[in-house]
Amino acid sequence: MKDSLASVWLFGGAPVFIGGVVLAYAIRNSCCAWRSRGWPRVTGTVLQSDVTERPTGKRTSMQYQPVIVYSYEVAGIAYQGNQLGFGFNDFLGDGLFRNRLEAEKFAARYRPGSPVSVAYDPEDNFKAVLKTGINKGHVATLLLGCVCIGLGLGCFWSFLSR
Repeated sequence: MKDSLASVWLFGGAPVFIGGVVLAYAIRNSCCAWRSRGWPRVTGTVLQSDVTERPTGKRTSMQYQPVIVYSYEVAGIAYQGNQLGFGFNDFLGDGLFRNRLEAEKFAARYRPGSPVSVAYDPEDNFKAVLKTGINKGHVATLLLGCVCIGLGLGCFWSFLSR
């Protein structure tokens, strides 16, 4: 009985905990992304457009992330930002690429010196994004959290119904 209780906490509790953390992260980012849809927009200027390499944890595998730095002005005050969107480096969004060429193609859309539409938070002008709203990655992350919680609860349920 003691071994099976430890197993149920391991195989049930761990997915519930991980799913809860993922779900909390997804809800927070989704709420910020949703709110950003109503933010005012100004025309900014792209200052820098590069691609950085990030190791994936595997020795031979890399991910490539576009880094876009832009400036914008609100009420006569100049600001700089580099955030593309909320939760933007998700695995189904435009943030991380497995192929360097794809990342460079994305970054090429933002040439230094070119104008860009910047959405900024009217309550905190330092917060700004280029892409507003919810994307596929938000939905996928929400679903992943729910699936993890469901698996964990299923494990608990099967143990309790014996």
